[in-house]
This record gives sequence, structure tokens and C-alpha cells, in this order.
Amino acid sequence: MNLALLKPVVIRWEMYKFGHNTVRFKKDIYYRVDAMDIQTKTLILRDSLGNKQDLELNTYKDRTVFQSETRELRCREQMKFTRNHYHNQKKQINGQQFTVLGFKTNGQIEIKTKGKTQTVHSDALLYSDYRYVDTVHSSQGKTANYCIYAAGSGKSLTVGKESFYVAASRAKQEFKVYTASTKALGLSIEKSRGQENALNLIMKQKLDRQLSTTSTREQEFKLLVSAKYLVESQEVLNPDNFHIKNYKSADGTEIKRDKNSLSITYQGKQLVFNRDNSTVRNTFTVTEIDRQIQARNNEMQQHLNQNRTQTHSRTIGR
Repeated sequence: MNLALLKPVVIRWEMYKFGHNTVRFKKDIYYRVDAMDIQTKTLILRDSLGNKQDLELNTYKDRTVFQSETRELRCREQMKFTRNHYHNQKKQINGQQFTVLGFKTNGQIEIKTKGKTQTVHSDALLYSDYRYVDTVHSSQGKTANYCIYAAGSGKSLTVGKESFYVAASRAKQEFKVYTASTKALGLSIEKSRGQENALNLIMKQKLDRQLSTTSTREQEFKLLVSAKYLVESQEVLNPDNFHIKNYKSADGTEIKRDKNSLSITYQGKQLVFNRDNSTVRNTFTVTEIDRQIQARNNEMQQHLNQNRTQTHSRTIGR
């Protein structure tokens, strides 16, 4: 957005709702942003009747901003509310289901929820979404003819004996499971996670990520040590730039070092360190890093053994 513009800039995707009634704004009305005057930091708001009001951004701060999006509805559409909310003195509960019955000529929508039929304005469905997908937790007590269970990698801490049973028992006729690893999923659903809560799972995931990052960094540093030794002890100077040292192993791994960096390249994958030995880029997998460490350590050991043999021969020769 160019801040030098003097004319109003159109911003059609935002809507405002105010927390309490004032002389200029009503709390039960949603106001769409028509434009913004950057110089005066003022929004031009319009309500559903077309009435416009100016809003200075540093005033009326008891407000909520929404991003407008298009959502298609049809008769018999299965929906759910996504937040605990009062609308026109009627409480909507997070997860509460409703069905779209039809549409009135005045734009209102007829829905059925908790066995009762209601006619509501589209604003009443602000906190709602399609009911195509549910979490295992929110699907408890519900049934369907066909269910699909997305288990991801199968290693998630939220997957266990209890959650899998709940998911599998939702289906009346057919239950399908999609996972990246049937082996990992099988191990996960053997474990009981009934005594674990969400906060513990989140903390454990954070700790696992930190340990994984530390472990990866340690492996990268091990490879850096052997790569530095090889490129320094058996380097071939680059004829085009004598500041660059090259080393190429029998398996095709190429190590390059200049005054600012060291890079290890193998089959298009690359690990790059800066002059402070910090990792700048790494496209190797953990398994590939382990293989590189083993191969480079073997080469380094062979070179050390060769140097000892040569030194011993010279000593005897004297």
C-alpha cells in the first residue's frame, strides 16, 4: 500500500462490530469498511442499510474486526457454531449443530437447531462453519454411515487407544483410515493417553522439538569437524580462485571452503556453514547427515592412519 496516496484506499474485506451502543454506532450492527483515508487515519464505515459513518482509528476502541469471506449455503446444509456467543438473546454454543432449511425473500435464513426452527439474519451465522470435519473429541456421541479418519504421520501425541476407539466407533457402515505410516499408527494406538491433558501434550511437543533441534545441530557439527579436516589436509586449490579449497570424495561428495564459508554437497543436497560455524543452509535429511558423518569419519581415519604409517617409515629409514 502506497502511503503517499491522498485519496481514500478501498479495503473491502474488513468488518467492524462495536462492544456497546454509542450515539454513532450500535453494538448489534456490523459495519463494513468502504475506504480508509491514510492522512487522517479515518475509516469510512457503512451499515447494512447503506448509512455511512467516519471512524477515527484512535476512538471507539471497544470493537472487534472481522475479515469478510464468501460462504455458499444450500438447503439441508449441515453446519455448526464455532464459538460460544449470544445473538438476539439466544445462546450459541461452540460445536452446536444446525441445519439450513431454506432462505426467505428478505434475505433471512431458516435453520433448525436443538429440534427447534429459527429464522435468523446472516449476521447470526458469523461464528459458524461447515460440518464436514470434526475433531475426535468433538465427535463423541455422534454417528455417521461413513467416516474418514486422518491420522497424519501416526506419531501424533493426540493419537492413542482412547481417541482411535472414539473415531472408529463413529461409523455405522464404513471406516477408512489415512496415515503416512501404518506402523507408527499401530504403535500409537497401543498406548493409553487417557490421563494426559492437552497442555502436557503441547509442552512435550515443544520439548521434543527443542531436543530434535539440539540433536540435529550436534550431528551437523560432527560432520563439520571431519569436513574441515579433509578439506584442509587433502585440498586441491581452485585454479580460478586460490582462496577456495576443494575436496572431492570417492562417493561424489564435494567439500568447498573459503574464508567465509564451508559447504558440503552431495547429489544436489547441501549443508553450508558460515565463518562462525553456524548452519546457514541444510537440505540433507537426518539419515543423510548420519551417512555423511560415517563416510567422512572413515576417510579422515584412513588419512590419519596413512600419515602415521608414513611417519613411522621415515623414522625407520633414518
